[in-house]
Amino acid sequence: MRRKTKSVIACGMAAALMLTTLGMENEVSAKAAPKMQTKVLSLKKGQKKTIRIKGKGILKTTWKTTKKIITLTKKKKNKVTVAGKKIGTAVVVAKVKTKKKNYHLKCKVKVARAQGAKKTNVTNTKVPQTTKNPRKTESTPTVTPTATQDNTSKTEPSDTAQPSQTPASDVPEGYEEIDLSTCRMNNASEAGSYDSETKTLHIQDAENFQFPLKENINKGEVLSVMLKGTYHGTKGFRSWLVDDSQTTNSNIFNTNDEVGFTGGEIELLYDLEATTAAGQLFFKGPSYGVNIDDLEISKIYVKYTVSAGEKKSYDPYTPSEEQDANTDNLQLTKSFSEQKGMIGNNPLITQNFMADPTAVEYDGRLYVFGTADKMETDSKGNVISNSYNTCELRCISSADLVNWTDHGTIKVNEVATWAKHSWAPTICKREEKNGTMFYLYFANGGDGIGVLRSKSPLGPWEDPSGKRLISRDTPNCSSSEVPWLFDPAVLVDDDGTGYLYFGGGTGTDSEHPKSARVVKLGEDMCSLVSDPEELDPYYLFEDSEINKINGTYVYSYCTNWKVPSGDETTGSCCIAFMTSDKPMSGFEYQKQLFANPGSVFGNYYNNHHKLIQFKGQWYIIYHTTMLEETAYGTKQGYRTLHMDKLNVGEDSNGKLTIEAKATYGGLSAVVQLNPYIECDAS
Repeated sequence: MRRKTKSVIACGMAAALMLTTLGMENEVSAKAAPKMQTKVLSLKKGQKKTIRIKGKGILKTTWKTTKKIITLTKKKKNKVTVAGKKIGTAVVVAKVKTKKKNYHLKCKVKVARAQGAKKTNVTNTKVPQTTKNPRKTESTPTVTPTATQDNTSKTEPSDTAQPSQTPASDVPEGYEEIDLSTCRMNNASEAGSYDSETKTLHIQDAENFQFPLKENINKGEVLSVMLKGTYHGTKGFRSWLVDDSQTTNSNIFNTNDEVGFTGGEIELLYDLEATTAAGQLFFKGPSYGVNIDDLEISKIYVKYTVSAGEKKSYDPYTPSEEQDANTDNLQLTKSFSEQKGMIGNNPLITQNFMADPTAVEYDGRLYVFGTADKMETDSKGNVISNSYNTCELRCISSADLVNWTDHGTIKVNEVATWAKHSWAPTICKREEKNGTMFYLYFANGGDGIGVLRSKSPLGPWEDPSGKRLISRDTPNCSSSEVPWLFDPAVLVDDDGTGYLYFGGGTGTDSEHPKSARVVKLGEDMCSLVSDPEELDPYYLFEDSEINKINGTYVYSYCTNWKVPSGDETTGSCCIAFMTSDKPMSGFEYQKQLFANPGSVFGNYYNNHHKLIQFKGQWYIIYHTTMLEETAYGTKQGYRTLHMDKLNVGEDSNGKLTIEAKATYGGLSAVVQLNPYIECDAS
């Protein structure tokens, strides 16, 4: 018993000694850790003071300021000189490197007016209005002053908004302040933080974020937004109103388009007019797929006003003003063909929307399939943003490429009951023992690929496996490797072997995302005989397409939005191509074959295409949003198909060349219409 007691006492003493030693080590370590000599520094405008760091073992210190109201000079590893330039509050950040650890230290700096200095109002920077006509208000003062005349000078009209004076109080008259701490990031992986001390919001790298409004803004009302902060990035951003489901409910303000964004200290003023009721102020990157980078927001103020007058009719074919019928000067309704840019055979159909084309020739007709976009509206009948929430594929066909028959839609989830979506199909035909078989592959949203088969391009279709052909469980297809598991493209080679190409997403390397895949299909065209292999298209975004042209395998695709402006081989969101003498490897990048249709039709949008040979001529089928914009006057992402010639040839070295251009006119009939047979144009 004594031995056991002694043993216990000895162990206890040893443990106590160890804890004491550890405590001493931690205490010594804590004392040695670098610290700011002061956490708050006050100085007057024009005055200089020094911030010091206490601690030993400092190897290097990087000094930065969150705002340019102060300057940092004489930067040393343990001190820096701070000079006050403008009145306000900033934070000095010191990144301290020691042998064992790195530290992130902060000091708040308050710059006050110099003694005897006069108090001045803040002047807004010049920013363009988002609407062409300024609003008229009754009693609420507008932020932008109207031009005035006096006896000595005359003010010339300007295309941009004039500077306005912000009242001396913290919150401008008529405005209310947005609580920046209510910012909501819509993706856990996005980088953004709110500093409760400085009450600033820092967006380091985010696709989008939003703030709830204190009260909903109704249709026809205008939300004037005043945003102050500092921008250290290079890309800019957009802003608009949304509802809780992030549906676009206003015009879109784009810093790049409307301000000529240069960064640094920013003070923006813009108007958002609600097209439907909205309750969120939304921010997103300057274009699709581009994040907001390094934006610090110090203040956001908003003001509610009512828009002046009623909106003009979106209908481009009907006079927008009421007319007196008892005159000889009636303005007649315009026909569709009289509209600028709408003369010709593009788009292919105007009664329905469809996108992401694929096509197959059969029995003298070209059958074109695509995602069945359906225009969505809110409870008041207003067109809202395309949610792509469809599980239908549309099919149209033509014998002359001018007169098209609409065969309706394939309700994919009634055949493949596991499917939640059906996007971006690809189709092929193959001659088999029992005759011609058609295989239709589709994307189940961005997370898998399925396949249907039929003995006719018009069905009936069946689901041969009852599950996805490609899923996240497929080797080399994880979300980190292939962000978007969609956009299939199928090729039946000369020997009857099938190959499937798919994937997309920029990942962390926009120049070489390596997110495309190719896999060999089984004899049944509904199974895999190998693991998918990596492809590396230059600046890949999405939209895999595969063809064999003059004996060469041609892989074409849509580039992403991050192609540098100086690239001489392609542009952002254009169709580029690679070639190889093998179907699964050896692809070499060539160049752009098709510019973004926005260069012709005016609205830049991510594209999707199909290359197809019909009656001896190659063509490109692609989608645009021109029909929606022209017929409805909206820009909510509803797409329709166009078709133009693809020029195939060789250069002086015998190298394959392919090129196409978007046109309003489209194609002429490739065969004469037979007047003695019925032509179904339904």
